Amino acid sequence: MDPVLVLSCSMSGLSVIRALGMKGIPVVALADDDISAVGLASKYVREKVRVPHPGKQEGELIDFLLQNAHRWPGALILDTTDAGAMALARHKHELSRHYKIVTAEWDILRKFIEKKETAILAEKTGVPHPKTLWPKSLDDLGPDSLSMNYPCIIKPVRSHEFYAAFKRKNFEVHSYDELIERFQFCQKHDHEVVIQEIIPGSDSEIYKCFFYIDSQGRTSGKFFYNKVRADPPRYGVNRVAISVPRNPEVEQLAEQLLQGANYRGICTVEFKKDPRDGKLKLIEVNARMPRINWLPTFCGVNFPWLVYMDLVQGQPVTSGDYTAGAYWIELIPDLFNSLFAHKLEKYTLGEYLRPYLFKHKTFPDFMLDDLEPSIVRLGQTRSAKRIAGLFGSMYRALATKR
Repeated sequence: MDPVLVLSCSMSGLSVIRALGMKGIPVVALADDDISAVGLASKYVREKVRVPHPGKQEGELIDFLLQNAHRWPGALILDTTDAGAMALARHKHELSRHYKIVTAEWDILRKFIEKKETAILAEKTGVPHPKTLWPKSLDDLGPDSLSMNYPCIIKPVRSHEFYAAFKRKNFEVHSYDELIERFQFCQKHDHEVVIQEIIPGSDSEIYKCFFYIDSQGRTSGKFFYNKVRADPPRYGVNRVAISVPRNPEVEQLAEQLLQGANYRGICTVEFKKDPRDGKLKLIEVNARMPRINWLPTFCGVNFPWLVYMDLVQGQPVTSGDYTAGAYWIELIPDLFNSLFAHKLEKYTLGEYLRPYLFKHKTFPDFMLDDLEPSIVRLGQTRSAKRIAGLFGSMYRALATKR
């Protein structure tokens, strides 16, 4: 079988590597300088190759891929980060002469990478979304002209660059003065931002769908899931999620948005139910292989394989039924937040334990049949070290009392 090149090998890449490896598809792991590249340790990796970082050395990465095309002629490349997706999208035309590229062209991808463009697209296609402003300077933020309730959030136009700089996804601000201070801070560091209202409610009111729109423009893969808990709480990535049956309202709104962009490829679309009017509001779109990818694979929808069959084998496959009610739990982040963020989350003990008591559950960061990545990640994770320190302190305290 022809190999697949997986670009970036953190948790998102690991889920793709495992999904392909289970199907017997050879995987070439293209790892940059990211120290969290746990996917390199997977037993399913056939070849490990160090490559330039797509966000820091985009030109060098593209040169590397073109100069080494003879090693993997016609191979499929799957991106697993925003930086990787942007690099492939901007050079899709030249790369497509040598590789199979599922990533959308840049003029389409940027509608989802850049938050301002996403808001404009949502408005154009009639998809409900939070109130959003995109100021260019302080002149656009006069106290009389700013129709925004507090608290609100300052979100980056390009999330991956913002997170790389500040290790957070956004800034929550509680007053006009704080808004101005944070906006100036972002300007100082050359980060373009948008200002957005906060949709009230817990993480459990977040609804997501995962689609693959194939080369023929058909939605051949569909999977629905809900966020249960986030890391960090409120604005973070999934740390616990649950598969759910098809949600017609989520499906309709997502397809409305994607058709408006003429999108092809892999994507996840996220909505949150607004308790003020009962409507689903668009939160974001990830137009790449997501971190959550292992959940649909576990439940019976193997998205990397769907892409492979379509673009490499030329035999598009449509996904069927999948297991609903299955939990996806990132063990270390969930333990960390359950211990140290419970005052913010306000979940009961029963709510924390519920995912662990269900029959159908999977732990993507701890898998017995592919254990080495789990061991590597455990050694890297600050959450794990802090948890270990807590239990160490408890043990020493008990020992002292004795």
